[in-house]
Amino acid sequence: MTSRLIRVSNEAKLLGAALNHAAFNIANSLGAWLGGLVIAAGFGYLAPGWVGAMLAAAGLVLIIISVSVERRDRRQGIDTGGIVIPRA
Repeated sequence: MTSRLIRVSNEAKLLGAALNHAAFNIANSLGAWLGGLVIAAGFGYLAPGWVGAMLAAAGLVLIIISVSVERRDRRQGIDTGGIVIPRA
């Protein structure tokens, strides 16, 4: 994921890497916060596992959308993925 983000960021590769690292930090804190919320709400100690599974499923949906948009753009000859597309 990091290499894909750096490839997409074209001229701002360091900024792309920094944003990726910041997103991981936000995700770590968000996961811990949501896990604590469901425990505090009285759902028990298994509830954070369900929250984690839902967050993972949401991430999977986002990556599927991202890859499908990139493939669609590549078929149409639009460079939105940082990939050099040869013109025919």
